[in-house]
Amino acid sequence: MQKEWKCESIFVSSLYTPTIDLFKKEFESVKYIKRRRVNSYQNDAVDDLTSCHGNSFYDKYTKAEGLNILLWRERTETYLKELYFLSKCSCFISGKSSGGFIVPLLRHDEFDHIMYLDNLNKH
Repeated sequence: MQKEWKCESIFVSSLYTPTIDLFKKEFESVKYIKRRRVNSYQNDAVDDLTSCHGNSFYDKYTKAEGLNILLWRERTETYLKELYFLSKCSCFISGKSSGGFIVPLLRHDEFDHIMYLDNLNKH
């Protein structure tokens, strides 16, 4: 697809290290913001934001005393930067997510190519 769409490089936004590694393996000239990443959502993404390991998911987000505010802020700021950089690309591929629908709204014109994926199925 990189050659078909005539993309010189690919910018990837992901919280997950395995996603970055996969793109680097499969495509040429992959760009991304260097930041703290995790290996999986279930094992890392929630637990590193909280100090109350073992509590329910709901408790982790409703009890502010356990929330790592600095890490939460860092992730949010980096994510917003990534959305901005993605909006400057000529082509866009995304899962069906809030960020995936925000990126086109940040542009002044249309993408040359745009595709939304859901569970690896084209839509």
